[in-house]
Amino acid sequence: GGAARGQEESRWDASSVTEVEADTRHRVRALAAIQNDSSSSTSSSSSCAPLADVFAASVAETSRVPITRVAHEIWRRQRREPGDDYVDLTVGHAKDTVVLARMANEGEGGGRVFGFDIQNIHQASANLKSELSPSEYGSVELHEMCHSLIQDVLPPAPESRVAIVVGNLGYLPGAESDKTVKTQPETTIVALRQAAALLRPGGIISLLCYVGHEGGALEHQSVLKEAERLQDSGSYSFYHFDRSPLCPKLVIVQKNCVN
Repeated sequence: GGAARGQEESRWDASSVTEVEADTRHRVRALAAIQNDSSSSTSSSSSCAPLADVFAASVAETSRVPITRVAHEIWRRQRREPGDDYVDLTVGHAKDTVVLARMANEGEGGGRVFGFDIQNIHQASANLKSELSPSEYGSVELHEMCHSLIQDVLPPAPESRVAIVVGNLGYLPGAESDKTVKTQPETTIVALRQAAALLRPGGIISLLCYVGHEGGALEHQSVLKEAERLQDSGSYSFYHFDRSPLCPKLVIVQKNCVN
């Protein structure tokens, strides 16, 4: 993704696990135990895993890690299956798209990655081509369009098997980027609703909300409100990781597993 980096990267330490437990309003669930099994997530016979377990394995074993790495580890530890689809709502410089493309091609592969952005799409394509193998690059579709239009591209569930949707909210980082072009609460909420409808059971939406720029805090609050609404529907759970007022906030929405 390519959202704003308007403030210093947030860092997690081990105490964060107990800190976020107190945030019952957002039902943040964190486990103190560290899972020692670091085998590939694609080896599991089930595509559904409670996110609290994934969070514990991603965060508790490392004393200090950037919030972006926490997000990436959560994605990697999700149980995935061949043919799963992946979505990057805010391609930007395509750093997150690279991660998703490699995940889509692990094991038996067969996965697809759909990327969206309203700017920088040609440079993003060049970045992907330089970073990925030909087969990985071939699994990516880039669309120069707003992230609120993902349902115009992806087929509806259950034809789509979307395992992971990611996005960085804010503006494109970089000295030459136009900081007036940034994600907006209205279109982000539409994208969140559409993405939630496309998720397969156990699938997640991972949004990193940057709040250091004008409008960032409002967008973050809008995302939290929509995540609460989804959770109240009974079909989703959400998790909110927040260390301090100016640090980026990680919001994860998971479609509940079907028993």
